[in-house]
Amino acid sequence: MDKKKIILGLIVLILISTGIYLTYAEILLGTVEGYVFNTTGQLITGADVQVNVSGCTGTGCGGTTQTDSGGYYVITNLDISTGNTIDVQANKSTAYGNNSDTADAYQAAYINVTIAQVPIAPALEPINDTHDNSIITFNWTNYTDPQGLATYNVFVFDGTTYTNVSSPQNQTNVNFKEYTWTVKTCNAYGCSPESSDTFNVSNLPPPVPNLQTQPDGINNTRTFNWSSGGADPDSDSTYFEFKIDSDTIESNVTPPINKTLGFGLHTWKVRECDSWTCSSWAIDTFTITNNAPSAPTLTDQADVYTPEIVTLTWTSGTDPDGHSTYDEYRFNGTLSSNVTSPQTQDLTGVIDYFVWEVRTCDVNSACSSWINDTFIKYVCPAPAWTK
Repeated sequence: MDKKKIILGLIVLILISTGIYLTYAEILLGTVEGYVFNTTGQLITGADVQVNVSGCTGTGCGGTTQTDSGGYYVITNLDISTGNTIDVQANKSTAYGNNSDTADAYQAAYINVTIAQVPIAPALEPINDTHDNSIITFNWTNYTDPQGLATYNVFVFDGTTYTNVSSPQNQTNVNFKEYTWTVKTCNAYGCSPESSDTFNVSNLPPPVPNLQTQPDGINNTRTFNWSSGGADPDSDSTYFEFKIDSDTIESNVTPPINKTLGFGLHTWKVRECDSWTCSSWAIDTFTITNNAPSAPTLTDQADVYTPEIVTLTWTSGTDPDGHSTYDEYRFNGTLSSNVTSPQTQDLTGVIDYFVWEVRTCDVNSACSSWINDTFIKYVCPAPAWTK
């Protein structure tokens, strides 16, 4: 009688003798048993054994135990159905092994495991921190397997695993960041601990440029000049980017740059870039102002009696910025632009109170205040109180 049948019989006797009645959900009848050997066929005492039922969830999906003095193990109360795959791992000290099989019609599996010494961890050649990201070479040294078994390497870099590879390995055009790479050596029974190394691939930005600041003033045509803040810390080739106000960035430019700008506040900036990154912006602001012309001087027009025509004269204002000017003239609310002194007004048939005014503007639409004068036309001699 095999041990499986003996164990099942004992379970039934215990349930009957104690009067305990358990539902199927409370006791699981699946079992896994077997022996653990070394590569020479010797039974291994005290080996740690772990069993997992593939695809199982909840209770009864696995268990652990140790082999007895005869190298035997058994794990019961497992949730096993016919045809389930059972995975068994065993190890003792630095010896490892695994095996798998499917459960039979009795919810049982008989799985032996052979364990062997895993290879010694490989020795990695450390990689220095670098700026050159064009190619990174990974070198390591493997040791002979303790049992002379065939081995293979598992190399992991930047989240990708490469199996059955040998030293050296190359990676090209890597990103600028810190990396940790690992290598472990495996035989048919297990793998060595991972050997790891960390290095940094970095790129430092160029220094911030030095701007030749722009003064506030009336000049609309500006020349923008600057110089590099110094050599690139990684000795990379560099170029400049220029931007003013809301304009788009102009790339790969050289100073000086000439611009004709409107009046108001302006912000310009420059940064220096290498092939991967740029410095911070160097920034300067300035204001281009447009001063209004001075107000014109009107020749006072006296009140008139009977005349049908009057001639209105004035002296235009002057522009402090030297811009061209013109005058705007308004007579009794009617506006005329770009007029010159004198102006004649026909008062025929009109008896009224008259207002006339003039202001001087420059070609950039900055204008002086309005200067006005008034007079009255009479049709009879003026009363004594007006004299």
